[in-house]
Amino acid sequence: MDGRKTVGGKLEIKLRIREPFVTKQVEEVKEKWLVIDEFVRALKPPAPQAPSKSPSRSPNARRSAPQIPSPQHQVAVTSSGGSKMTSNAVLKFEIQQLQYQLSKYARQLNETQLKTMNTKIKLLQTTLMQQQTSLKSREDFINYLQNVEPSIEYYESEARNFAQKDQRDKAQTSMKKKKLASEEVHAIKSKLGVR
Repeated sequence: MDGRKTVGGKLEIKLRIREPFVTKQVEEVKEKWLVIDEFVRALKPPAPQAPSKSPSRSPNARRSAPQIPSPQHQVAVTSSGGSKMTSNAVLKFEIQQLQYQLSKYARQLNETQLKTMNTKIKLLQTTLMQQQTSLKSREDFINYLQNVEPSIEYYESEARNFAQKDQRDKAQTSMKKKKLASEEVHAIKSKLGVR
């Protein structure tokens, strides 16, 4: 250590996540020197990426048109009996996310990408409106709950999968969708008096 005296010490950092992605994790790290303003420790070296043949992923294409993530959960909706429905709260969240991305990247997107984004937004808005108008009777709400409740487990497992792949942003998005769907299901159940 270049003739310097060893100084003992401990730096403890606590980060709270309301619902852990996989399991509780504690990591203890011992470093000889700590320089706070320049210290960077890579947990995993970045995996080498294979060159892509797609023109939209080339370095030049990224500068002109950024890649915009689309909602992970695909919408499968029909308005009556035995059909798959997506949580209205999740649909609203996805619409907000797409509108934010559209406003943020509007100047950088080409005409086709803008059209695609607007089409996705209109599809989600139409789906949301159809679902909301189909919920009229108690039976409609019970059917809606039966279709939406399984998606809560789906979002949780999706978040775990993303967390295992070190895709924390996608995992957090899935956990947000799980929370929105859970809150909506709880609110409807309390209004209907259903357990």
